[in-house]
Amino acid sequence: MDKFIEELNKQQQEAIKKIDGPVLVIAGAGSGKTKTLTYRIAYLIQDKKVSPHSILAVTFTNKAANEMKQRIYYLIGETNIPFLGTFHAMCVKFLRRDGENIGVGKNFNIYDTNDSLEAIKDAMKILNISPREYSPNKVLGLISSCKNELMSPVEYASFARMPIQEVASQVYPVYQNILKNANALDFDDLIMKTVELFSFKDILEKYQEQFKYVLVDEYQDTNHAQYILIKMLASKYRNLYCVGDPDQNIYTFRGATIDNILNFENDYPEATVIMLEQNYRSTKNILKAAHHVISKNVKRKEKEMWTENFEGDKIKRYIANSEKDEGYFIVQKLKQKGDYKNAAVLYRTNAQSRAIEEVFLEENIPYRLVGGVRFYDRKEIKDILSYLKILSNPKDNIALKRILNVPGRKIGKKSEEDLEDSARNENLSILEYLVSHQDKINQNVRTFASLMEYFLSLIERNEINLSRFIDIIIQKINYIPYLEEEGEAGEVRIENIKELNTVASRYDNAELKLGLRDFLEDVSLVEKETGAEDESENQVTLMSVHSAKGLEFDTVFIVGMEEGLFPHSNSMFSPDDIEEERRLAYVGMTRAKRELYILNAERRTIYGSSQSNPVSRFVRDIPDYLLTFEDKFSGYGGSSYSYDLPASNPFKKGDYVMHPMFQKGVVLVSEADSVTISFEGYGIKKLLISFAKGLKKIDY
Repeated sequence: MDKFIEELNKQQQEAIKKIDGPVLVIAGAGSGKTKTLTYRIAYLIQDKKVSPHSILAVTFTNKAANEMKQRIYYLIGETNIPFLGTFHAMCVKFLRRDGENIGVGKNFNIYDTNDSLEAIKDAMKILNISPREYSPNKVLGLISSCKNELMSPVEYASFARMPIQEVASQVYPVYQNILKNANALDFDDLIMKTVELFSFKDILEKYQEQFKYVLVDEYQDTNHAQYILIKMLASKYRNLYCVGDPDQNIYTFRGATIDNILNFENDYPEATVIMLEQNYRSTKNILKAAHHVISKNVKRKEKEMWTENFEGDKIKRYIANSEKDEGYFIVQKLKQKGDYKNAAVLYRTNAQSRAIEEVFLEENIPYRLVGGVRFYDRKEIKDILSYLKILSNPKDNIALKRILNVPGRKIGKKSEEDLEDSARNENLSILEYLVSHQDKINQNVRTFASLMEYFLSLIERNEINLSRFIDIIIQKINYIPYLEEEGEAGEVRIENIKELNTVASRYDNAELKLGLRDFLEDVSLVEKETGAEDESENQVTLMSVHSAKGLEFDTVFIVGMEEGLFPHSNSMFSPDDIEEERRLAYVGMTRAKRELYILNAERRTIYGSSQSNPVSRFVRDIPDYLLTFEDKFSGYGGSSYSYDLPASNPFKKGDYVMHPMFQKGVVLVSEADSVTISFEGYGIKKLLISFAKGLKKIDY
């Protein structure tokens, strides 16, 4: 390890070699946070002879955990590495092992957001609460916030004041009962139930003895429940090692509490605090500009990042006429560079991507949109996963109701409701009722029940592996012909199903029942993560600033730097919210390694209205000596822009059309300057005529 440690700066070495007691490492942007954390784990194992089994390292994403595992293996060649995983993955392991002490069955399912939403709707139906009057999404959000605060249904009932809160307080216990009857937990339960499990002194002491060294990455992003969980685990030996940066706390909307990192020294008065202030990513000018922005915040730990990198260009400012002008300016700069892969366009809200995408499509700029429909969120994937979930856990009514009539079996909503009521009256899950009462159900439902019985028998016989099991399900339910009816779009869906089986084949060596459980567990744990699918292609990255955290690019364009957009209008009346917006701006700026462009528009059409807002206060925080203004220009490629001119619309409702990217479609709505088209493989899209180059009528 010595030769590796010599590569590090003095502060990093200090952070690695401080072994006992609580340690807080304030790791600024680009300061080598992940390197410091992984070197510290390797140092514990190799130099201090700490057993890997005594080390617990918690991250927020599987990607971060896997990267750390690879680095540790590179450093010490140790295959027996510590537990490295997300909070949720850690809690799943605890609950699988000991959850029965609090009534959590070992074979519990993990509900993703869609599953939870369906359960909320079921609870509201039981309570005769109209989903039109009270949004199920908002109710789920309030219950999620309760769980982040470790607030029980009884506690929340005494807290609720507003009508939507009172509704949520009524739904909360019914929702929990639905989860319990289905032997299921949602993501928030994984943390909350583990805290409940640790109320058993002997269980808590068992894990305290096992994990004498606890390390937490991105500590500034922990919520209250995660904070309590970690505090309980580390309370005996107090060897808690937390790495984070208050200036990059941008997830309050997910329940993250900046006070957890700011109050670390109050919780642990004996703590050692180490500042990592040397930046290895950005130029001096980018760091100076970012510091001028973030230093205006009050709730932070004072530090100023510095670098041995070169001075670099000044921050480049462009004041656009409109959001489309922003896009054309970016196109001009990108084509001058020719390097798309190492460039990113960042924005405050996902709605801003539309204007950029339209210009990119017109100018043939290749791009990847981070934050679109992810693999495990696609309908065909969720359909097959629901079959697997109900077969792994026959009590899962939510999974069953998703696929009871998929593909279509002429089982209507009324039949589904009657089955659910009958099952509830006999204290059975729907599938348990179907299997045990086939004499009381109609032929269509009986056919489905027989299929499910057959699939369950395959699991019990354990004669095939997981990927073959999925193949049989797809074949027996006639899912491929069902998808083929969608034409070209169906072909894409079939490819996705094949890819799902590629993932499943990783579990083929396990017993079918265990392989199925582990597969579903792993899929659930990555459900919320977002990332690029192919980083090898020469494409510009488009993403929100929130999604960009942890990434870096040679060139960064931040668009929409206007009051009301960035900072967002929702933050205007709260000093704490403005501080978070400022941290978000800081995160965006520090993604840039060499060049940083900051853009705002004199007028902008967004959310269906035209706005003209002043430049963002965060831009005004940057001193003039660090800025250079880019000139206005009249068009790209020698032609002037005509986006404000009325466009002639040659298309009418019912026309069949062909688009160079979206392929075949039919016009649904034709307006003076736009068309709304249903494309076979891409859904419904609204295109401005002035940007619909290459769109033409065809005979269908």
